[in-house]
Amino acid sequence: MNKNEVIHKLSEKIAKLEQELYTTKEELLNIYTEQSNVIVEEDTISQTEEVISQTEEEEEEEDQLLDNEVKYDDNISLDEQKEKYVLFFMNYWFGLNDSVKCDDDGLFDGMTLPVPHARFIWRLSWLSLIGGIYAVYRGYYELSWFPLVGFLTSVNYWRNPVSESFGRYIDIVCISSGIIYTAVRAQRSQRMVEYYIVLAIGLAFFFSGKYFGKEATIGTFCHAGAHLFGDLSNIVLYTGYVPPLY
Repeated sequence: MNKNEVIHKLSEKIAKLEQELYTTKEELLNIYTEQSNVIVEEDTISQTEEVISQTEEEEEEEDQLLDNEVKYDDNISLDEQKEKYVLFFMNYWFGLNDSVKCDDDGLFDGMTLPVPHARFIWRLSWLSLIGGIYAVYRGYYELSWFPLVGFLTSVNYWRNPVSESFGRYIDIVCISSGIIYTAVRAQRSQRMVEYYIVLAIGLAFFFSGKYFGKEATIGTFCHAGAHLFGDLSNIVLYTGYVPPLY
């Protein structure tokens, strides 16, 4: 075998080895790419599972807190269970804090109710305008003064419900005299029975608020009921015939 043949065979072997090396390199690169994709997918799946698990845990915690707020407990009395549910309702829908307790003098820093609760009653006071306007619309001008004046005194007082204040005494006098006057005028009216029933419900809420006055949220709930049923009783009266004064 001459020198040229040896060189030719060596060249063929080198070319074959280079081809096998290239093929092996391509296979290793493909294997690495596939493994990388698998690792990325596994990381993505793992992260997704962690997020889902964390979300489920948060939802379970929220549900547990909600259940603790509203579910009935055999270890407490029925009255305490009802009070707990009412407090949750007021907190969730109206943002009133059930942890506010009155001072030793029965007030809240000198006010009848804390500021958030007073603002809630202040908003309800505007409903009296509906009854006043409806009374004017029905032609009961001598009856319309009660809801209209009551609206003014209530809005004025509940914007800053200081217990010992001139605004509070004016509000008490106007509301009390208005209730008495309207109740007298309701005699022999077309909606007399319905009016007295709704008014009685409103008064029941009012005096319940006096009883629960040491707890801000329950007291606010009761006073709100007095406002709502008081305004509703006037509207019920105005829907029917009310005999004139003379």
